[in-house]
Amino acid sequence: GKLFREYIAGRRKTYYKPVAFFIMLTAIYIIVRSLINYDSFAGNPPPTNVPENRRIFSEAAFFMVRNINNILFFLVLSIGLIQKLFFLKRYRLIEYISVGFYISGLYILVGLLIAIISTYIIQINPQINLLILLILMIYSFYSLHLQKNLLSIIKYTLGAIFSLVCYIVMGYSFSLLIVYLKQ
Repeated sequence: GKLFREYIAGRRKTYYKPVAFFIMLTAIYIIVRSLINYDSFAGNPPPTNVPENRRIFSEAAFFMVRNINNILFFLVLSIGLIQKLFFLKRYRLIEYISVGFYISGLYILVGLLIAIISTYIIQINPQINLLILLILMIYSFYSLHLQKNLLSIIKYTLGAIFSLVCYIVMGYSFSLLIVYLKQ
């Protein structure tokens, strides 16, 4: 929260820039993931018994799941848009998008830890990532705004849920477009 507030307030020299932070953690994640040969959905092939009229939707869902880390920009965008909708007068959209880059970077860092734990200690269910992301967003929204009243806590929670839903919708729509164009 302090990072978010200080970056938005203009005290930026001591912190990584949000886009650089996001790109650096994404690169580290990709490198480590390839070094440890981590695949969170290993052993889950795309379904083959899907009716022809629904096959493209099934393929899009599988594409999204397999390439979820490549569409994280939609998470950044959804966090920025939903925060701006929920807290209209507080900050500008670009500032919320900057916060989205930081939150997404932290989520990548958590994903990296999950990959290492899943590879070397105990297999963690990939759906746990969404729960962790939801909790991370609620906490980050609270840390940014620092309002403790009930209405604000409800707004943080709803904002996180809507950001997650918006991310899934945008990511799935993008995946559907890619699958459609490949055909």
